[in-house]
Amino acid sequence: MASKRYGSKDIADFVIGLIRLNIEEKSGTSAGWYSLETLVISLLTKG
Repeated sequence: MASKRYGSKDIADFVIGLIRLNIEEKSGTSAGWYSLETLVISLLTKG
């Protein structure tokens, strides 16, 4: 479903963003939910 709505680059950027958020959470440098919400909104605006 996502591949029909979003391009492969958009999905890849989103997944890379999730990986980055995970690393930031583990290192204690994350902005928390704000970062996740921003990432999701960014993907949704591209679809």
